[in-house]
Amino acid sequence: MGDLYGFGIYVGEIARIRIRIHWILLVMWFLDLQNAMQGGEGARSARISGWVLGVLISFGSILLHEFGHCLAARKVGGFADEVLLWPFGGLAFCACPDFWKAHLIVAVGGPLVTVAICGVSYGTFALLHEYAAGPWMHTRLHDLAYFYLVYWNFFILIFNMVPIYPMDGGRILHSLLWGWFSRRSGYLWGGKSLASRLTLNISRVAAAGGIIYGISTRNLPLTFIFVWAWMQSEQLNRNVVL
Repeated sequence: MGDLYGFGIYVGEIARIRIRIHWILLVMWFLDLQNAMQGGEGARSARISGWVLGVLISFGSILLHEFGHCLAARKVGGFADEVLLWPFGGLAFCACPDFWKAHLIVAVGGPLVTVAICGVSYGTFALLHEYAAGPWMHTRLHDLAYFYLVYWNFFILIFNMVPIYPMDGGRILHSLLWGWFSRRSGYLWGGKSLASRLTLNISRVAAAGGIIYGISTRNLPLTFIFVWAWMQSEQLNRNVVL
């Protein structure tokens, strides 16, 4: 953990899983808080309340997503002992048996949790609007809560499905290709090698497209995400048997 992922502050432990927050994310939160504190007293109070709500919901949503991966890893006989929240989302440090079905279950564990968050939140707001409508529906905090719980989580879900390893979509694609090639070739490692080679090529194309889009729209954070994903996808080279 002596690399970039090692610069995290320990904040607690749940179900024997350590939770850390990367210092860069803490700095970003602090800068956002400073911006929220600018302006008049009334506007400042509203912005600070919105900042607190956004941090709590985004933190909780990402944490639950990563715990989905961790619990799935334990379910298939693997282990999970740490979660890191950082500017690009979250990272679950877990491992599972080296078989495509186990990897697939771990990969879908996180997105399924996000689907549940979106579905439960949307249904809850719909019921409240139907049976408990009131002035609270027209408040800024209501709109922010709805945005983060439904729209923001839905965006995270869709973005995570981009087929770039090691994002969830790339991991799911790799696992499915691994299973398909293994059944065709009749042996495990040949299937994994072919799946890794194809997933790596797809990841490179998708990441390059994302980088071009990020640069063309001057979206620096998005560009960094795709650059990071491209660099991480190269680890699939270890699985390629030439």
